[in-house]
Amino acid sequence: MCMADDADRSTDLGELHPRARKAHRCCECGRTIDPGEKYTLSKTLFEGRVEVYKTCDHCAVARDWLGANCGGWLYGGVWEDIEEHIHEYRGVYPNVARQLKRLAVWESHDWKIARGPRAGQRLPVPAMPPTVE
Repeated sequence: MCMADDADRSTDLGELHPRARKAHRCCECGRTIDPGEKYTLSKTLFEGRVEVYKTCDHCAVARDWLGANCGGWLYGGVWEDIEEHIHEYRGVYPNVARQLKRLAVWESHDWKIARGPRAGQRLPVPAMPPTVE
């Protein structure tokens, strides 16, 4: 079950895709979005308050997958929801589960190459896993 199913809906006030001029913190993985790196800046209206969320382009892939498959996501809860989908899909959609697991592992390594001569370098933004019908 998707976390967005039981959540109260917010009103989308717009989304921008700027390049960072200074360091920001991703609301999903918590890593630093470095100056020069693209990210998503989202503004929403929830319970009378304007909320601003900054999401690195890497985490936006998982967020967009949840949007396409679940009809939405909870800010700050994307990776918890992805983990639930990995377990749900393991036997039913093994290819999708594998690709979601790959995203979760990369996220746990702060989107950096873990070993080898390029260790510590930022991974490129991954492709979105296939949607489930």
